[in-house]
Formats: sequence, C-alpha cells, structure tokens
Amino acid sequence: MSDWFRPERAAVLAVDLQGENLREGAWPVEGYPGVLSNAQKVLAACRRAGFPIIYTRHWLEPRGTDAQRYESLDDRSRPLHSVAGSPLGEICPEVSPQERDIVIDKQRFTAFYGTKLDLVLNRMDIEHLIIFGVWTEACLETTVGMPSGAIFGSRW
Repeated sequence: MSDWFRPERAAVLAVDLQGENLREGAWPVEGYPGVLSNAQKVLAACRRAGFPIIYTRHWLEPRGTDAQRYESLDDRSRPLHSVAGSPLGEICPEVSPQERDIVIDKQRFTAFYGTKLDLVLNRMDIEHLIIFGVWTEACLETTVGMPSGAIFGSRW
C-alpha cells in the first residue's frame, strides 16, 4: 500500500442507492438489481475493513419547493422522483444504512452543494473517499468533479 493512502482517514460514499432506480421509478437504472448485489458486497467488505459508511439520498420536498427550476413535475407541480418520505425515495433495503452509518440528503446532483457532507468529512478528519453508486453522468461526476472545496477552500 502506498504511503499517501491512510485507511484510518478514509470513508465510503454510497451515492443514491434508492428504490426509485428500479423499474417502477421515474428513471430506472438498467441492471439495477445487479448494481444492488454488487453494492452489498462492496459495503460488506468496507465495513469489515472498518471504513465509515456515508450514504447520499436525492431527497426533494414533496411540494417541489426545492426542486431545480426545470425539474420534471407532475400535474400538481410535485417532483416525479426522489420525493422525501416516499417508499421509492428511500435507500433500498438490500443496502440499507446500519446504525452507525450517516445519510446525507441532497437536492442537487452533487453530494456537496447545499448539504452537510463537507462538515461531516472534516469533522471525521477524512482525506480519502471511496465512492460508488448510480447516475455516473450526473451524481457521481458532479460529486467527484466539483466538490465544495473547489469553491470554498476546504480540502473537499
């Protein structure tokens, strides 16, 4: 193992493993049962290694007041997906958070914008993130590519 990677300063970020990604959701993820199966294995291995686990959950207010301006809405102006409190908005039971895990709710693609993720990572003194999940072209890319630290000066 390289000298630059310190496991005691690493955490896992599991991005948007929610029920809405199944076939009955607004935008299903192709092969999602396989994604969940692989996520179970990754989470189990990371827990055995002692890494803290942090989940993100795209989570919009049921009235859509925090949805993006051009978000797709239903006929009552409510979000079509990621509705706070809805069964499909919850993290899938196959990979559900355990008691010590942290869940970060977000209203945008990135896990950093407008969330407490930066505060949590800094409080935990985390330097390395092991990131996996769904929506690679949106949620993963924006989380990895433009974290808040690029704007605000923290390590993230």
